[in-house]
Amino acid sequence: MQFIESGRLTAIMLGRREFLQRTIASAGVLAASKVCSPFAWPESRAADSRIEILLDEPLGTISPNIYGHFAENLSGVIYDGIWVGPNSKIPNIDGIRKSLIDEMRKINPSVVRFPGGCFADSYDWRDGIGPVDKRPRRTNFWSGAESKNAPANHRYDPNEFGTNEFVHFCKLIGSEPYLAANLRSLPAEEFYRWVEYCNSPAGSTTLADMRGSAGFKEPFNVRYWGVGNESWGCGGNFTAQEYAVEFRRYTAWLPGYEQPLSLVASGPNGDEYSWTRGLFEEIVRKGRGALRDIYGLALHHYAWNLSRGKTDDWDKGKGDALQFDWQNFSAVKIDYFPHKPVLHNVTNNQFDIVRLAIQKVMAFELSESFRLSPNRLTMPPCPTRGSRSQSRGAAC
Repeated sequence: MQFIESGRLTAIMLGRREFLQRTIASAGVLAASKVCSPFAWPESRAADSRIEILLDEPLGTISPNIYGHFAENLSGVIYDGIWVGPNSKIPNIDGIRKSLIDEMRKINPSVVRFPGGCFADSYDWRDGIGPVDKRPRRTNFWSGAESKNAPANHRYDPNEFGTNEFVHFCKLIGSEPYLAANLRSLPAEEFYRWVEYCNSPAGSTTLADMRGSAGFKEPFNVRYWGVGNESWGCGGNFTAQEYAVEFRRYTAWLPGYEQPLSLVASGPNGDEYSWTRGLFEEIVRKGRGALRDIYGLALHHYAWNLSRGKTDDWDKGKGDALQFDWQNFSAVKIDYFPHKPVLHNVTNNQFDIVRLAIQKVMAFELSESFRLSPNRLTMPPCPTRGSRSQSRGAAC
């Protein structure tokens, strides 16, 4: 529900059940007032009053992107979960496990994110392109979390599964690729070079030729890009203000080609208000046009504790992933709905803090020139990506 008051837009979101309860309660109060009050209401006014309940009216469109998935080089997720190699005895399509492809097609995933996670901010995308036998081996970010008996490719990344293989996997399962850029340990140049490798037209650039030589002549047209990950922690230990400066720098110019880019900023740890407020206050310090670069905000919430309050120990509370049954699933559900709707509250609270932070810093009321919705920040037109200079400033 939306209410316009004195030119200011105030968003009030009520669930269908809560709305009906409030409406019925209000109707009861009005009916009692009419019977008990010594002042009779005019019959004509009573006759004109009515409550219309539209039970079948849709509340809105649920973005399919909230049903996305995540592939990080953590333990056996990539090796040998997704990637078994073309020479494996396990049935595969171009090295990708066939049984996984078949199962993923059934659930019709919208997007899949790669390479992480915390792994993303230690990952050099160039290590994962070119001839597979010439790709370098690197120490995995998660190597310290592996047991001594873990396979070598769980501790040391062979880079057999890189950008080409991941995008191919996404196409096989009918999903959109979502790549997370390394903000902590790679320069901004490597971000736009990765975009160039993925999206530049066939034969147009040296990186497009490298992609073509691997058998992928046509551009990947990757739309979704994460600008860092968990930047308050493993992604750089930034403050919100420090991260906002880095976000502006990494997104000051990116090649768009024929594919518009949707950039996702690193959101808070759980429901941390100070991160979100600080991020948006600093983002607009150089001008409100910077908001145009933020397509989405990545919220982090981990429903990990299956003990139902018996422990807060990170390892003991999670239980055994291979013994995950309906009882464990029920424990996870408690963290979401309906008794303790944590994720629902996090989403609503973060939306509210974004709106309030922008109102405070920009010091003007929401109007036709600026619209904020849960799906998107909409701004007046600015120069298209790729043509902006670093001095765009407050005029944009």
